[in-house]
Amino acid sequence: MARLGRCYWQSAVRKFDKSKLSQEAFCDAHGLTLGTFRSWLYRLRREGREGSSAAPKFVEVVAHKSASSHACAVIVGHAELRFSHLPDAAFLGALLSVAGGEAQ
Repeated sequence: MARLGRCYWQSAVRKFDKSKLSQEAFCDAHGLTLGTFRSWLYRLRREGREGSSAAPKFVEVVAHKSASSHACAVIVGHAELRFSHLPDAAFLGALLSVAGGEAQ
């Protein structure tokens, strides 16, 4: 089996967090080795708390070209923020840092 990299495991951990499955059930469902999954899970969570070695988080900003009065939408967790004009990048950065980095 080929070694899976950081990006793969970051995606797997995000899926696991959303799945509400136990670690064992998630690994069984996705054909993952439990020990390897746990190793990456704990490593990524530890890095997230430390903040220094964590990979940067990206945020999807969608600009709509429609008759709608919303030019931009930012999804943070289960909330969607809509703006009538595209906000300044510094404002979006500050907003997302306050949101805890859970934006999509």
